Amino acid sequence: MAHDPLDKFRGEIDRIDAELISLLAERFASVREIAAVKGRAGIPVTQPRRVADVLSSRAQWARDAGVDDGCIRELFSLLIEQCSALEEREIEASDGQP
Repeated sequence: MAHDPLDKFRGEIDRIDAELISLLAERFASVREIAAVKGRAGIPVTQPRRVADVLSSRAQWARDAGVDDGCIRELFSLLIEQCSALEEREIEASDGQP
């Protein structure tokens, strides 16, 4: 069978995706710690100023890297939504207890 010329690139994409998932796991671990602090302190999960700052800074990082900032805004909007949902689940599960 002939060698697929895309195999090399697909392998690289697979490696990058594995790194992204590892980094997301680290982010989610930090989110769980943040949820514990917010739960104990009674701090609301959603922090609109922080969300705006994150979306703005990540869009700038994207532009600096030559990446479409609209795409990055969409990705980070989804990531923030999922992280907020994780925080809410963590706080609910702990009932706000330390």
